[in-house]
Amino acid sequence: MELCGFKVGLDRPFFLIAGTCSIEGLEMSLEVAGRLKEAETEILQFLKQNPRDFLFNHLYGVALKKQGRYPEAIKKLLQVCGMSPQSPDPHRNLGNAYSESGDMAAAENMYKKTAALQPQNSE
Repeated sequence: MELCGFKVGLDRPFFLIAGTCSIEGLEMSLEVAGRLKEAETEILQFLKQNPRDFLFNHLYGVALKKQGRYPEAIKKLLQVCGMSPQSPDPHRNLGNAYSESGDMAAAENMYKKTAALQPQNSE
């Protein structure tokens, strides 16, 4: 399948950076926002056919977070954490969503959960 003009699949992974980044200038901000909206549309199309797909549900939660849509992102990432309770990545992204929305207590809890799931990287 294609996502934002890129061919993706199990043999061709697509990475949406989940961390924070700074965007220089209005033009670049609008371009990134447009690409996220395009990605969201394509992710939702895929999820209509594959509603329980872990990777695309996680990707959707990250795309919502990147757009600043924190309540929606938190709801989706909570769902994704339930789909794979032992996977640290959605817990980390949920912690980031809580942090960016200002809920530092919930963020700290998620970061502790992430550290417990991935003790080798708990620095």
